[in-house]
Amino acid sequence: MSEQVFADGIGPIVVVGGTVRLDFITLVPDESDAAARPKSVVQHRLFMPVEAFLIAARRFNEAATAIAKMGAPPPGEPAPPAPMPSPSPPPSAPPSPPPLAAVPPAPPPEPEPPAERPKPPFP
Repeated sequence: MSEQVFADGIGPIVVVGGTVRLDFITLVPDESDAAARPKSVVQHRLFMPVEAFLIAARRFNEAATAIAKMGAPPPGEPAPPAPMPSPSPPPSAPPSPPPLAAVPPAPPPEPEPPAERPKPPFP
């Protein structure tokens, strides 16, 4: 892996012909705003074939389902408060973290049937 990219979100998704364009945005303070509210700034742009985007979208949905099963709040809702520690004595061994939900790999796209060659006009 040569580069890692952080994004606060995805901006508009544009489809032109057979290509999907995703704008990855970050939030930065708006110095012209007196309250210094953050504004969205495009930091990276990703171009994908439509078929690859659809496969990625399916993988995102699978990951979102797995995250929801782990008890994450729906988008837009605050996370529940952390539980208060009990006054009992500490355990002898630290508790192990909960297992991560595995997201199965998406199946490969089905190959297209070979194009039929035109027959010559002579016998």
